[in-house]
Amino acid sequence: MSRRQAFSQRRKILGYSQESFAVRVGVEFSTVGRWERGELTPQPWRRPRIANALQVPLEELEQLLALEESPMTRDAGARRSRTGDVVVASGPSSSPRLVFWEASSLVREVLDQSEVDLAVSSRRTVLTTTAALAGAAFTAALEPVLRPVLAASASGHAFATAELVDAEEIVAQLTRLHRRAGGLDVRMVAAQLNAFCRRLREAPQGTPETSRAFRVAAELAELVASMNWDDGLHDSAQRYFLLAVQLAHAANDRVLVAVVLAALARQCSDLGRPKDALEAVQLAQYLTRREATPRLRALLATREGWAHAQQGDAKAFQRCVTAAQDHHAEGVDEDDSHPSIIGLDDAELAGVVGARYRDLAAHDVRHARTAQEYIDTALRLRPLDHLRTRTFDLIGLARTHVISREPDRAAELIAEVLPSIPTLAHGRVGRKLREFHREAAVFDDVPAVHDVRQAVRELTTS
Repeated sequence: MSRRQAFSQRRKILGYSQESFAVRVGVEFSTVGRWERGELTPQPWRRPRIANALQVPLEELEQLLALEESPMTRDAGARRSRTGDVVVASGPSSSPRLVFWEASSLVREVLDQSEVDLAVSSRRTVLTTTAALAGAAFTAALEPVLRPVLAASASGHAFATAELVDAEEIVAQLTRLHRRAGGLDVRMVAAQLNAFCRRLREAPQGTPETSRAFRVAAELAELVASMNWDDGLHDSAQRYFLLAVQLAHAANDRVLVAVVLAALARQCSDLGRPKDALEAVQLAQYLTRREATPRLRALLATREGWAHAQQGDAKAFQRCVTAAQDHHAEGVDEDDSHPSIIGLDDAELAGVVGARYRDLAAHDVRHARTAQEYIDTALRLRPLDHLRTRTFDLIGLARTHVISREPDRAAELIAEVLPSIPTLAHGRVGRKLREFHREAAVFDDVPAVHDVRQAVRELTTS
């Protein structure tokens, strides 16, 4: 039996049409047809979801996929990887070999990108040259983390332990400043990344010290990406997130790869691309299926849930919320070190779940009350000096009251945050305020709403 026959037969036995099966596993309808025709092989991180939908063990699915070699793989010949220095060869009588890529090529790519960004007179000028990837192009950009890294022979000037400790402390300080208050100069952090990668380029490849250095570079690239995302520079942010993913892979740190993929998924959801978000988060779950701590699993479940909420899939979203809460209840592991993992405390989890119930309420207003309950919990648990996160909570809570048609309460909440907004009105805070301004327009005849909308307009356009 061919792959097409076996795959299609199992799907039909379970009563799925191609359309319903595509929705269940989170792909385009045409992709299912290409799987069944043998033109595409499902990505490894998607296979557990497919196996679950087909109600077969993962091992059985792998055997099913191996029944017939893909014509596209058979005829592909030699292809070049994204980093440019590695070739994969395949032929009619052999299976495709793993694609290797060189870490040195990645370092050159980071240097090229950061030098361009530092050279332009305006950061937004960079955005005119490259659009953010989406769909198949986005998925292809994630695939290097499934390939082994080919380290060059040892040569050059090795990193000293003290040098690495200093670099790690600088990254930690920059990350703390950004998470607490924002306002860092992204050019300064990009310059740090550029200088560090120049040093990394000179180091011998394949040593423990160099792997540690790749982790530092990954964290710097992730920080640049996050700062660009905060400022709404999504194209540049995506490029740095993708570079950070590959740098973390070169460091052989799958947990960091997963954390950056979670950040990338968050950006995709922020852009209204839930399918791309699912690609990123499911890859993260696949890569860390053996070593993920409970808190990391909780973080990834919240990102997956966001994508489902945006698509209005209440059952899938609530399944993710339950998983996140269950994993979170297991506590922090001694291996949890990344700020994104440690920062997922009780308040943050409540705030994240509440914000996602708000997204779901855009499809079904009945979820607005649940969103309000979670965000109220987050505000009660957050320290008063966490101004930025409390501001996000209050704006999000106001937006839920717009959905539940309680305009006076919505206006009251926005009025509460306005005194602190002038120092935070740039970037994501400003965008959330503009979203409130747009959504609350239907209640502009309510005096309190009219007044706060006017104040928001003045703050975000000044």
